[in-house]
Amino acid sequence: MMPQEKPAELMPKDASASAAGEDLWSAELEQAHRDLSELDVRFRRYAMRAPELLRGRKYEDMLYAAQAWPTFIGARKLAEFKRASRSACNLLRTIPGRFYRYDPARAVALYQVSSAAELEMLLSPPNGSETFISRGDFISTPQGFKCIEFNFTADLGGWEAGVLAAHLRGVPALASFLAEQPETLCFNDPIARLFHYILDTAPAEVIAKGALNVVFVMYHLEQDELATGVGFELSGRTLQAAAAAAAAAGAGFSTAVHFCRYEDLTTLHDRVYFGKTQIHAIVELDEYDQPPAIYQAFKRGGVLLFDGPLGPLASTKLNLALAWELAAAW
Repeated sequence: MMPQEKPAELMPKDASASAAGEDLWSAELEQAHRDLSELDVRFRRYAMRAPELLRGRKYEDMLYAAQAWPTFIGARKLAEFKRASRSACNLLRTIPGRFYRYDPARAVALYQVSSAAELEMLLSPPNGSETFISRGDFISTPQGFKCIEFNFTADLGGWEAGVLAAHLRGVPALASFLAEQPETLCFNDPIARLFHYILDTAPAEVIAKGALNVVFVMYHLEQDELATGVGFELSGRTLQAAAAAAAAAGAGFSTAVHFCRYEDLTTLHDRVYFGKTQIHAIVELDEYDQPPAIYQAFKRGGVLLFDGPLGPLASTKLNLALAWELAAAW
């Protein structure tokens, strides 16, 4: 049984804020939030009466404007969203290969590669599509979720979600509201999820050796970029997430995380090194043309590459249109 509405006396009283909020509230809007969860409806009603929660906020350690309010999604809606997201991802990651087989010449032109031979090489396994790191943008409608676009690693965004969650929990009015709720609340930090995913994806022989070394590769990495501001906050959270994932993997397991550019990496016998440290996984935070030696090591199984050269092809919104075209043709 869902909890009852909280007594009115627990809600801060502010006549002007309440009136402004009630003017925007409607039965249709309430039902939309109830579809997410009863808790989300309770929070919206509470927030409309809390002046502190009606103000926008800026945080110096975030690149983008922050949402003022969190969204609370219940188990039923979350399961629905997971099904839609996974289904869309599983479809869209296969579209470049399917369309190439359907119309090779047109695929070369649409994906803007130099030749059919190059596209065939990109698509030949391993091509990284089985391990894409992705995030879909959806609209929840009465007919179900509708996909707007799908973003893969270099275009992913959302890495700061854990930073935002920490800030929101520190807002006194929100902290007070959360403390009163009977539900068990949780937040999945995307950086933490990433490391668990890398561990799940890594070859068994790497895990058996008890260590996993990961590099985040960026084009424009200045000497002091990770020492201040957003870079410091995200790199710190990344190190914490790596340590937590290592602890979950078992006693004695370790992870190491580095931030660098591709020119800082070397290869030997199809293995990739950062200095003298062998690297097991590369996460690209920009769109890249991988150095040939790195790409060769990936193709021969010497390193994991998230997402690799097929990522930009998978990220294009063109694939949504091509999916409809292929569905009609088949």
